[in-house]
Amino acid sequence: MQVLGHDKICDSIPSVSTGPWLDELKEKKVFLTDLKGDGAEIEVLIGADYYAKLLTGRRWCLKNGLVDVETQLGWTVSGKLCH
Repeated sequence: MQVLGHDKICDSIPSVSTGPWLDELKEKKVFLTDLKGDGAEIEVLIGADYYAKLLTGRRWCLKNGLVDVETQLGWTVSGKLCH
């Protein structure tokens, strides 16, 4: 994997807001670690050319429109939140 160094990768990305979807994840034994929304800087950005190699094949489509995907680095949540 080629790693490029940059002073700043991108602006902060908001954390997942709390709501009933957290209970839905908990039922599936998925626990998110970045719910505090402290605005920490992104230190590593993985491009699409490597991201697919990290996928395990497990994913959950949540009732609120979000998709939870398991990677070798842990679970990620993406998509548009539909209340």
